[in-house]
Amino acid sequence: MLIKRIIGIIFAFLSAATFADDTDMYRADPITSPAKIMLVLDTSGSMNSELSDCDDTVFDYCDMSKLELAKSALKDFLILNDDATNADIIWSDDVEIGFAGYTKSNIGNIRLPVRALGDVYALNDAGEAKTHRQHLIDEINELDAGNNTPLLRSYLENIHYLLGKNSAFYPTGYTTAAGIFADKPEYAGIPQNQCVNRVSLVMLTDGLSVGETLKANTGWKNDDDTNVKFFELLELFIDDGTPSDYVCDIHTSVFDKTDDDEIDTDFWTCTNTVADALFKNHAISTHVIAYNLDDEAGAALSGWATNGGGFYRSADSAAELSSAFSDIIGNAETVSQSFTAVVPGVTVNPANRFTFLDDIYFSVFKPTDKKLWYGNLKKYSLEDFLDGDVVNNVTGFFKDTARSDWLALGEPDDGGDIYLGGSAGEIPSNYLTRKLYVGLS
Repeated sequence: MLIKRIIGIIFAFLSAATFADDTDMYRADPITSPAKIMLVLDTSGSMNSELSDCDDTVFDYCDMSKLELAKSALKDFLILNDDATNADIIWSDDVEIGFAGYTKSNIGNIRLPVRALGDVYALNDAGEAKTHRQHLIDEINELDAGNNTPLLRSYLENIHYLLGKNSAFYPTGYTTAAGIFADKPEYAGIPQNQCVNRVSLVMLTDGLSVGETLKANTGWKNDDDTNVKFFELLELFIDDGTPSDYVCDIHTSVFDKTDDDEIDTDFWTCTNTVADALFKNHAISTHVIAYNLDDEAGAALSGWATNGGGFYRSADSAAELSSAFSDIIGNAETVSQSFTAVVPGVTVNPANRFTFLDDIYFSVFKPTDKKLWYGNLKKYSLEDFLDGDVVNNVTGFFKDTARSDWLALGEPDDGGDIYLGGSAGEIPSNYLTRKLYVGLS
């Protein structure tokens, strides 16, 4: 919600005389924003292999590589079939999608910027002007697989692109499509308006990280070997827009560890922390598609998506892979579509309508792909806002520690959770105790 803008509107109304009912609700115009998606596709060597446990008596694609199946599934959302049987799943021209993969040096790189599929442009000065949709199809067709699975490096590189920071692993940048770099090595990034520019970072992988363990890997160290580059890259501007302490409570001692389980635990603890911070402070959600992976590997990836505010989907067949893309990107489209930001209601003093009380009411709703959106009404005091107890002034979101006025003593903080507190929390769970009064005259 546009809370920072909303507060300004409240104060504007506080200074004006008005005649109204006891509670006036001022609503903003609907704000539209297309889905913004960064798709990172695994191009490691294992993607050249076929699906495990594929029954060729049932499926006709068992002799295809996992990469070819993934490419085919993606193109089903981009290219209309001759008989139009996929018309209902084709991504619209206003959906904004970027594309990334791995390099032969086991680092991620951005191949196409996040742009609307209907945009027409040339990849470079000598290139042909095409729609972004066609550029994406061309990139998918040209994909090949090789080398390791740099999950974390590619994740960090994509984060730096989305936030408009310098490249994490390319000191001078690299040759790629127009619009990705603002001024090498600084990425152009995308607008960071969390209220209307929510971004979905989708990671498709057929394996856990390979070739980038924290233990004794010089690729994660600075030249002087005194600090670990890995941790420097995790300073994600957590609080007020300036570099904070490391977001992971582990340090260079990780290089002294010899137990693989300990190293893996540190790796995923740190990665999950990054995903959580990215979602809460930048409204960038992390989604993971585990492609033909066993349950143990899937458990680690599931935590990554959960901490990142996204979805986890496993896929062991062409249909499941298509369903995973549909679920994740379809949800991103739904949540990013037009919604109404509700400006807080301010209460008028019934004894003197030229003055206002210090109560502020928020109507809050959670967009979904269903016809019914869950909503709630929450009450706060103006003093709580002035003290900075309710809103994070950097992100514009409710703080996790915010408490609406109707919470009972001992109840957990409701923060930005619309399911907790508010008027909904006052409704008895036993509907038999509720009474409806009607007038018969």
